[in-house]
Parts: sequence; structure tokens; C-alpha cells
Amino acid sequence: MTFFENIKLDKNSPEPLFLQLAKSLSHIIKEHYPDTPHQMPSVRKLSAALKIDRSTVDKAYSELKKSGFLEQHSPRIIHTVKIKRKRYLEALPGIGIILPDKMAALDHNDLQFIMEYFKGICDAATENNIALSMLQLPDANSRAAENASFIKEISRHYIGIIHLGDRLFNLDSPLHKLMCCQTLPQVIIAAETEYRNILQILPDESTGINELATGCRELNLQKIAAVMPFDGIKPSHVNPYFYYTALKRGEFIRDFFLKAGFSCDEKHHIFNFSNYQELLNNLRQKQAEKLLPQLYLCYNDTVALWLLQACGELGIKVPQELSIVGFDGMENPQTENLATIKLPFYDIGTRAVEELVKSYSNDTPLQKKKILIKTDFITGKTIGPKNQP
Repeated sequence: MTFFENIKLDKNSPEPLFLQLAKSLSHIIKEHYPDTPHQMPSVRKLSAALKIDRSTVDKAYSELKKSGFLEQHSPRIIHTVKIKRKRYLEALPGIGIILPDKMAALDHNDLQFIMEYFKGICDAATENNIALSMLQLPDANSRAAENASFIKEISRHYIGIIHLGDRLFNLDSPLHKLMCCQTLPQVIIAAETEYRNILQILPDESTGINELATGCRELNLQKIAAVMPFDGIKPSHVNPYFYYTALKRGEFIRDFFLKAGFSCDEKHHIFNFSNYQELLNNLRQKQAEKLLPQLYLCYNDTVALWLLQACGELGIKVPQELSIVGFDGMENPQTENLATIKLPFYDIGTRAVEELVKSYSNDTPLQKKKILIKTDFITGKTIGPKNQP
């Protein structure tokens, strides 16, 4: 069997090709060359065999060098590194996960995306032989001594913490005390934070929206508007210490399309709704006032499906009269034909674990910085050129 015979890369996957290749090669090294160093194919040879760019192979090799799987013996010769088998087989200390509330809450439609993050976390934990624990914070009114004891026990038993959703928060809360802990590596998913010790892993929404903008130009869609459930382009009341990227989505959409030369007039936006009926009423008013844009970009896929249903009820043809694009890209029968910005939930989850493992293995603290993971625009039947009057 040749070294690369069973490598399968999916060019349609949101995960970058070089990361897919790096994962495939690490599996091959673990399975076939854990004890005896093996010379890797040259960048030129492997790129030709897999029919991919040399830069993709070069980036994959760089990732494996950083991870300790490869070492450079000369400018042209790269070898696998003998795996410290005992270290590999021994389980690392666990990772603690702070959920939004209880697992039962994850059945709620608005929180289903958390399960997508969770899949990536679980797979990466399995890959690295790490146990996961769902951590219950002390009660909000707990005494300082109880909070201190909780943090001390976590620091003793876990290599780090992943924050996976919002919780009851104030400056005296157990969550705040935990997030202030400088000695415990912590990662927060899809949120920007003011805590200087917490790593932020975020979806790079600009990549997917940039692809959408290209599609809009090709379809001659120039009037773009946002559909956000807030009382304005963004919520008026937010947590001052960590801010989920979804809450900035409306503001980001507006600023991006204005800068890109599109029309994104305030009068076309739809705000201030909490259910389907309120959204329907908002859309009816826009229709009556002749204030519909050419395309609505929605807060998430659920809102996009509500809007699609409302268009059907009001006789607005999609996409002939109005294009609709969602945000999330979770696969289910309802969203099969929906154009959407696909968020990298799974990849963000795996990256959170990988960063904590790297911090533990290298004995280096995590710092406040942002890691951005690419998003993609998924075309669908809800976007198309608008019929000319």
C-alpha cells in the first residue's frame, strides 16, 4: 500500500483541505509508523498524487511539525517522529464543560447549535484520549469560600475549561469568579470576551458573507437588508464581559454590505420580533409600504424559515420577488433548499479541545486572542435574480 492510497479529501467540506490532510496523515502515522521513523513523500509528489496544490500539502506538513508528528531532516527530507507510546495511550486529565444550563435545555430549538459544537468537542476528546465532564457551577448566591473551593478542585482535576453558552452572570457570580482564574486554561466558543486569560474561538463570518456578496453581484441583487429579532440592529442590553458573535451579526451585515458598495438602507431592515406572528406582521408592513429589499439576510436559519413561511402567506414569491438567506447551515430536512451562511460548529468544537491539549502538552498558558474559523455560503433555492417589473 502506498503511503497516501487511502487519503480522502472533501473539497466541499467547510474544513480547510490542509487540516483534513493533516488529520489523515496523523492517523496513518499513528497506525503504521508509531515506532519507526518513516520518510514522508515530498510536497511535490504528494500534491500530484492527491491532485491538490502544493501549498495545501506544505501547510499540512507544517501543522504536523507543530504537533510533533514530523521533523525536518533537511530542506527536502521530512521524517515521522517516533510516538511516545506510553504518553499516547495514557489518558490525559479531563476537560470541564460549562453548559448554558442543563442538558434538557439543549432540546430547545434556539440551542440546538450547541449540540453541533458538542459533537466536535466529543470527537476531538476521543481522538486525544481525554475525558469530558459537564460541570455544574455553584449557586448564584454561593459564598466566596464555596466558589474558591470549586475553582481549586477544577484546577486540580482538569487541564482546562470550555465555556459552551451563556449563564446567569454578574460580577459576584461563580461564573465570573471562574473566568477570572488566571491559572486555569479556558476557552470560550463563539464569543468575544474582556477576560485577558481566555482564548476565543470564533466563526469568521466575513468569509461566508464575502462569498454571498459575490453571488449577489452575479445575480444583480443590490438592495440587502437584515432580519434581526432585537430592538435594533443589535441588542441594546448585553453582557459587558463576553459578547456572543451572533448578537453582532446585524451590525456586521450592515457594515459589510455598505462597505462593499451595496444598498443596506435602515428602512428595509426587520427588527423587534420574538415569534413567527410578530415577524409576519413586520413583513406585512414592509410589503404595504413597498419597503422590501431584494434580499433579506436573517439572524439564523429558524428566522429564515419563518420569513419564508410568511412570504408564502403574503403571496411574496421567493426568490422571484425576494431572496432569503439564513445563518447556521445545520443540516435537516426543513433547511434542505435554504440558502445560508454555514457556520463551522464542529470545527470550532474540535479546535477548542486541540488548543487545551496543546496548552497542556507544551505547558504554556492560554492567552486572550481570537482564532477565526472559516464560514461558507451555501447556495439554495431561496436566492436568485429578482424579476424585473
